[in-house]
Amino acid sequence: MRTLLVFLACSLAAVMAAPPQNKGIIINLENGELCLNSLQCKSSCCHRTSGVSLARCIHLAADKQECSTKHGQHYGVVGSGLLTGGSWLQSQVGDTAAVPLNKTLYGTYYRCPCESGLKCKTDISICGSITNTNFGVCYDPSNEVPSDTAESS
Repeated sequence: MRTLLVFLACSLAAVMAAPPQNKGIIINLENGELCLNSLQCKSSCCHRTSGVSLARCIHLAADKQECSTKHGQHYGVVGSGLLTGGSWLQSQVGDTAAVPLNKTLYGTYYRCPCESGLKCKTDISICGSITNTNFGVCYDPSNEVPSDTAESS
């Protein structure tokens, strides 16, 4: 019994003395490392070039680069007819609940979302969702000219 306690104390001391590791094996992955979901990446973007390619963590899209909207960014109202035939869904979340529309099963992107402070200007369409072409371009919303200022010039 005493030997077991000494062994546990030594093991605990060795674990506490080990230097902290910032590099992840499953989460906290660096750019270029293989991933299965964007939650694993430090950059929050798990990117794949095609449906059969391996996904890797890469940096977020910069200003004027192609982008995707973040998963779950677009919402539809259940009772609006946008989501039809959802009597079970309506009973669970109510008639006017907002439900994310562009969630994906795998959490990977063909184009990464924009960096912090930028927005992705894109037109979302059903056809684009089917053909996976709902991409846009990152822009800085603080550089936009208000519509009433543009009319007066």
